[in-house]
Parts: sequence; C-alpha cells; structure tokens
Amino acid sequence: MLKSLINKFEQAKKNVKASVIEAFNSNSEEWAELNRSQLEKGYTKKGERIGEYQNPLYADVKNRMNPKAGYGNWDFKYTGAFYDSIYANAKGNNIITNASDFKLPILEKKTGKDALGLNEENKKKFIFNKFALDVKNNLGL
Repeated sequence: MLKSLINKFEQAKKNVKASVIEAFNSNSEEWAELNRSQLEKGYTKKGERIGEYQNPLYADVKNRMNPKAGYGNWDFKYTGAFYDSIYANAKGNNIITNASDFKLPILEKKTGKDALGLNEENKKKFIFNKFALDVKNNLGL
C-alpha cells in the first residue's frame, strides 16, 4: 500500500505544472467573474480604489447606476461591454487577465495597469472555491 501511494505521488510530481494550468484554464471564467465583481466595487488588483470622479453630477449618476463602488468611485462600467470582454488564461507561469474591449488602453492610460487581475482576497476565493480541488483531481490524488 505504501509503495502504491509513493508511486502515485511520484507520478503526480511529474504532472504538477500541466495539472495547474489545466485547472486554471477550466476555471478561468470564475477568475474573470471575480475580477468583474472587484471592479464593480471600485477596486484594483492591488486592493486600491480605481479612481474618483471629478464631476459631482456624473458621480451622482454613476452612484445611482452602481452604488456598490461607493459614491464617486470609478467602476469601469457603463454599458457592460468592457466587463463582458474580460478574460483570463494561464501562459507559462503567469496568469494573464485582459479585456478585448477597445476601451482598455484608454482606461489603463487614465488609471495605470492595475485594474485587471485579482486582489489577494479574491485570489484566495478562487483557489479555495474549486481550483485547488481540480488540481488535486488532475493529479489523481
């Protein structure tokens, strides 16, 4: 019994990277959804506010549209097209979070490149929701 367990772990060790990438890619929509939720609350991947509206009238309009971000805080959402274009995939040893919407370069120019990606809290949610179990299953453990 111990020998078969050791063999199982040795085989798993050979497949760790491929198993992790496979698990991530099969759960990448959850990663993107957590990013959308984070943006909707007005936060970047660093856990900081995206930015604040300068015009109080526009801040009123946006707050009525989405009070989750808090009054005056940017959320990058108006029609939802930008949110719908957010995606993620594993590339090498990195997780790439991106958006295909034409507004991405404009938004990044205004705020920097920290909006896309998960903050530490959401990374933990992602790992413990389903990802870790999928890695374990992919490794045959």
